[in-house]
Amino acid sequence: MILAEWITVHNAGIFLESYVVTPDGVQEIVMVNHIVLTRSLQLLLDQTAAEPNSDVRIVIVSSDVQRIVSGTPRFRNLDDLNTEYKDVLFPAFARYCMTKFANTLYASELQRRLTATGSRITVMSLHPGGVCTYFNQPSIPYYQFILKPIMFLLFPHPDKGAYNSVFAAASEEVAKEREKFRGAYLKPVGKVSKLTKMARDEGLQKNF
Repeated sequence: MILAEWITVHNAGIFLESYVVTPDGVQEIVMVNHIVLTRSLQLLLDQTAAEPNSDVRIVIVSSDVQRIVSGTPRFRNLDDLNTEYKDVLFPAFARYCMTKFANTLYASELQRRLTATGSRITVMSLHPGGVCTYFNQPSIPYYQFILKPIMFLLFPHPDKGAYNSVFAAASEEVAKEREKFRGAYLKPVGKVSKLTKMARDEGLQKNF
């Protein structure tokens, strides 16, 4: 019986955005897609995980676009995070891929650090699948006449796009097979998938 439970899902995301640096000195897409609240919640997560029969999960929504990230991204400092990708064909898409790659690295590193301290918290990153969510963003009006019909024809409604996140957050299978899912990257629905060689690079993961 689960007596204490805490689930946090990091799902914020923006897509084909113009390059904008926030007053904090971090480009906007990195701030939204990657800078997360886990560290500010860590004390509460740790306290809940210490309770008998607890189930504490951190679910970080990434994307399979992290598999096609441009070059070899680094995350050592603000300059790395603020890479503009001016030299690639679609800079906005390259920046989006980079943030999702960062999410995957962060999830793996967070799980490793928590496990090293004896924490029972389960961290998972995941690909939600192609989901019909982005075409109404004000920042991409000129793409809408292309994106809208493609999205409707090829990608599921956001309700279905949430299935993998809901599995990670609430499935009893995760509680029963915790070791299987610790640090896992999930594809829809609930399928553990092997990360790319670059995403498994502990040197890159430790930047987080």
